[in-house]
Amino acid sequence: LADVIDEDDAWIGGDTVVVQTGDVVDRGPYDREILDLLERLSHEAEAAGGAVRRVLGNHEYRNATGQMGFVPMRGFWAFFDFWDDYVDDAALAAYPDYQRPRRGAFRPGGPYAELLSTYDFVLELDGTVYVHGSFLPAHAAYGIDAMNAGMRAFLRGDAAAPPSIATDAASPMYSRKFGYDVDDDGCALARSALDAVGASRMVIGHTVQAAGVNAVCGGRVVRIDTGMSAYYKDGPVEILEITPAGARVLGEGGAHVLDASSTGVEL
Repeated sequence: LADVIDEDDAWIGGDTVVVQTGDVVDRGPYDREILDLLERLSHEAEAAGGAVRRVLGNHEYRNATGQMGFVPMRGFWAFFDFWDDYVDDAALAAYPDYQRPRRGAFRPGGPYAELLSTYDFVLELDGTVYVHGSFLPAHAAYGIDAMNAGMRAFLRGDAAAPPSIATDAASPMYSRKFGYDVDDDGCALARSALDAVGASRMVIGHTVQAAGVNAVCGGRVVRIDTGMSAYYKDGPVEILEITPAGARVLGEGGAHVLDASSTGVEL
């Protein structure tokens, strides 16, 4: 839809930068294949002068911390090539043997946790903050670089825990502060957080928008999670495109300008 890959899933996007805002895993039985696809595309894009930037979602974090209640059986089978590495791991003995390869691969320091450590917990790019849940003034005060560094160290196995601000209910990956109806006080919080880091807008996922991609707070908060996974919500396939000329939404029925007129309730 965005003309960044061809029918063989090869990168054709040139210097385009793609940002994916999290929750690739736990959304069907092929999550490993999607993780691997995004990783391959990131290298192909870099070679062409572009990029595929990935933001950590709460479900990626859940897998790294052993919370795998949303993983279907095939999601465990897909990691059987790690069988010899983890099936006899004493630290995983409490789990059924078929689960151990995936659990080991996602455990901090494991190969897929290492992959996740290359993701951004919060990404600021060209005046836009990309985050899975919501970006709040407390996050700006803590510092984007500090949060990213702490989460990367945890996923690599170099720290016992991530920064506490990164994992509580109001964290950047769990908060739904701007995902539902947003009143004037909420918009004031968004402006405060963005102004603190010199950004013009935030782009968030996490909370499914049944009506599709939309904006609130005068366009300073853009919600892009349409629940498009057929396995999950089977919502509309839509993409937010940001260029120097402005922002628009690409959909299967065509493109339309992003409505940035709202200053309060959900569009």
